[in-house]
Amino acid sequence: MFGALREGVRLLFFRPVRAEALPAPIAVLVALALLHLALQFGLQVARVGWPGEFNIGELPRALFVLPLALFTGLACAQAAGDDSLTLRIAVAVSALSVAMSVPMGLMGLAFSF
Repeated sequence: MFGALREGVRLLFFRPVRAEALPAPIAVLVALALLHLALQFGLQVARVGWPGEFNIGELPRALFVLPLALFTGLACAQAAGDDSLTLRIAVAVSALSVAMSVPMGLMGLAFSF
């Protein structure tokens, strides 16, 4: 998973990524989705504080990246004619979303004060 996060940071800075550098197991994709969810939860708790309430309506927004990543992977794999790229591209998009959530969440946290 750390290799996928490293490649997600490379994508964040528009650096080239090799398909071989991205792990393809579904467990990596699920771990990245859960990491993204945990980061979003932590940043929101930091913004609101402990006396806040859990908003179940925000859960689909936080998990929206998973179907988007899978659709992007499927579309790119179909266009390239290589089905093995489906999970690799989905992992890349998920890793990019995790890499983006940190600076974007910190900026949102800074602007909320």
